[in-house]
Amino acid sequence: MEVSASTASVHEGIQDGLEKLHALVKIFKELITGASGKGASRDIPLSSTYLETSAALRVSLEAVFLERDKISGTSEGHIQSSTENSVLEARRDSLKTQIEAHNELQKHLMDSCRSLLDSMVMWETTRKQLEMRNQAALQ
Repeated sequence: MEVSASTASVHEGIQDGLEKLHALVKIFKELITGASGKGASRDIPLSSTYLETSAALRVSLEAVFLERDKISGTSEGHIQSSTENSVLEARRDSLKTQIEAHNELQKHLMDSCRSLLDSMVMWETTRKQLEMRNQAALQ
């Protein structure tokens, strides 16, 4: 029920905004015709009426947008999404740091394994050479 009341409020605000917009268009037309020489004496009151009506239209539109945001929850959503974004960015940075540390450790382990493999190959080669010398010496 609260949503339908808010929706009705938005529709009323839109209707009010349309009426003010039509009034602005009418005043603007009168200002244009006054500038061409037909209604020059009414320029000052029409100008102030135009400014007042445009200010009232601006207020009406802001009210409509605020009411619409209340219905859809986007104003809180923007604040929340901004907060969520900062939390997510902090989490991203933390994960990125952890991944970099993990990659460094993995690189170190791979280098160690490569060095160990080289040592094993060298040991095996040396062992085979010693065995061949021993067999040659025995013969």
